[in-house]
Amino acid sequence: MWLLAISLVGLLVVVVCVFLRFSKDKGLDGIVNEKKRDKNSAPRVSASGEDGTKNEQVEKKSDPSGGLGEENEKTNSESKVLSVPSDQNINKTLPVMLPSLELRKYDENETPGKVVNRRLLVSTNEMKYGRNGYEVFQGVYGRRSSVAVKCLDLAHTTEAFIQNEIDNHCLCDDHSNIIRFHGLEQDQSFAYICLEPWKCSLDDLIKLSVRRTKRDTQAVAPVDDLEKVMKRIKFWKEKGKPLPLTPMLKLMRDVVCGLAHLHKLKTIHRNLNPQNVLIIVKDMTLTAKISDMSLSKHLGGKKSSYKHLATCSGSSGWQAPEQLNKDKKKKEDFPADMFNFGCLLHYAVMGTHPFGSPSERDTNIKTNNKTNLSLVTNLEAINLIEQLLNYKPDLRPSATQVLLHPLFWDSEKRLFFLREASDRIELDITMWGDLNKTIAPRVLGESKDWASKLGKTFITHIENLAQAQPGQESRQYNRSYKYWSLRHLLRLIRNILSHHREILDDPKIKEMVGKVPEGLDIFFTARFPNLMMEIYAFISMHCKGEEAFEKYFN
Repeated sequence: MWLLAISLVGLLVVVVCVFLRFSKDKGLDGIVNEKKRDKNSAPRVSASGEDGTKNEQVEKKSDPSGGLGEENEKTNSESKVLSVPSDQNINKTLPVMLPSLELRKYDENETPGKVVNRRLLVSTNEMKYGRNGYEVFQGVYGRRSSVAVKCLDLAHTTEAFIQNEIDNHCLCDDHSNIIRFHGLEQDQSFAYICLEPWKCSLDDLIKLSVRRTKRDTQAVAPVDDLEKVMKRIKFWKEKGKPLPLTPMLKLMRDVVCGLAHLHKLKTIHRNLNPQNVLIIVKDMTLTAKISDMSLSKHLGGKKSSYKHLATCSGSSGWQAPEQLNKDKKKKEDFPADMFNFGCLLHYAVMGTHPFGSPSERDTNIKTNNKTNLSLVTNLEAINLIEQLLNYKPDLRPSATQVLLHPLFWDSEKRLFFLREASDRIELDITMWGDLNKTIAPRVLGESKDWASKLGKTFITHIENLAQAQPGQESRQYNRSYKYWSLRHLLRLIRNILSHHREILDDPKIKEMVGKVPEGLDIFFTARFPNLMMEIYAFISMHCKGEEAFEKYFN
């Protein structure tokens, strides 16, 4: 009888030990994938759009090589292991290839989570913003302070899908506007892509900005670091009228720089949308970085790498006409990314999509029906967005051309351009009549009186300067101006920029105009919003090929 009792106790001890061991090494099954997924679902989780729309799913294909499909129910030793490319052209050192970078001493009681391959700690803290439908957790990789860990369930994700994202990250992420890839880890159930951590997505930021600018809405996001940033940074001076150097336009320029880098490396992103632009916050400065390279296509790569891309080319409502129409005669190329950026730019400037509500966007894109474009009142933004949303891919500007557009010029470059335009026009009397006849009405209005827009105090100050004091020599900038002449308005801007210390010596005038160049640019832009684009178009027509203007057009 006592032998039977001892046996039962021993068996109980073994059961308890097995249970404790299983609980400790349970893995991410209790953290990731809490909801049961359909085995026929897409390789990636459907991502919610900026207003609830879902990304198109990628059709799952069986893996004949026994890779990462349903065959992964086998043991880890039998499954194919994903790899980081070892191309000599990729100058990158990855922790995944360095066993010496073991995870620093880890205390389960301090940070609950799971350790993968002794190099990666995946915590239970899920990223609050910018997940784009994926399961993303905070983590620690090697001796790095922190990473964002994108967890992909191998049972529902093809090998080609994951490998394509890794390959494109390794090829393209050596740029300040592409999210950084730190390494890859894998166990029997999941692939863990370790990325540079972020604060939120562009979509999160715009939604929060729109809510805060609506005076009739008191509901705002919970107070956290993102909310604190938004309280200190004003994104729009006036809805629909982005002024130079506003934070939102700076983020848009970041995105274009990232696209220019991708296109230089012959890579099409194919899925540019507000959820795939991530925002890094450092010292109250925001930087936009392009992410999610899973659908990207490297035009110089192996064709076999892109079989999984055949049925998907971006998110619903954020695709170019040639992507939606599946026209084999129109090759999907870099202009598709530029069309997507045009939609993104409109969304950033106005907080709305240029092709309307989620349910009608794809139809409107196919039929070239830009329902919301008329809402944009800023001429520079309209000019660029119309070019980017051109139905014909060949007529859309490239990323490098977009970077040259006046919408992304800083105040100094804008004023220097107007000064050089003024000097050039003064030299050619044949341009005077055309300027005042065709351009002046659109800049000055029907009255053609720019003095009234500048105000009596400012004009009185300018007129007093034109009158030389006794014993003083009249200087070139102390001229009288004809207030109906657009040429003379350009001359005034030129003289103030070149002699601002003398002209803006009056404290009242200096306070009115502000600092040079930012304040001076804002002063004239607010009063003559069409001036920059009209003069830009005029000079482009008459002097684009001249050496003095080459830096503005080429």
